[in-house]
Amino acid sequence: MPRFLSCLALLGAVWASAIHAEEPKKAPEVSVTTATDNPKTVRLAELAKDGPVLVRLTCACSGCDAELPHFKKLAAAYKDKGLKTLAIFKEPESATRSYAKDQKLDFLVASDPDGKLWDVFETKTMPTNVLVGKGGNIIAVVKGCKRDGSNAEQLSEQIAGLLKTKPVPIASEKGDAGSR
Repeated sequence: MPRFLSCLALLGAVWASAIHAEEPKKAPEVSVTTATDNPKTVRLAELAKDGPVLVRLTCACSGCDAELPHFKKLAAAYKDKGLKTLAIFKEPESATRSYAKDQKLDFLVASDPDGKLWDVFETKTMPTNVLVGKGGNIIAVVKGCKRDGSNAEQLSEQIAGLLKTKPVPIASEKGDAGSR
């Protein structure tokens, strides 16, 4: 009889945890205007409709600048597999547009000099990377700067899982960290 009660207690605990499991958090409704010569409005929900989106809340400081080659590599590695990347810079639109051209960024770029989207995404950390899955649920939030590319490497693993493909090594070479 004690074994039966033990099993019953275990089943009760599993059932209770299933009921109280957190629902996946939806990404906020966000619309931004691209910082390009031909600006267009993009909605995060629309981008996430068909596949994952990496939202990078960033700036052009020395740390984010040193980390940028890893995120360029990440975006390029998964772009043809369905990843969309949106970098939102905390600089004025003209500075963002100029920086994007100088760095040859091949993904969506927007400007938010007032940092309103940092509040929307509930973060104070610069940079913050938010991986949004197909359909709009937040899959991962990676905060802070890692000049060695380990943040991009971590996201590569998660993106590969979402896209059901082999992870692409991002920070594999020692001399990779500061190259452009």
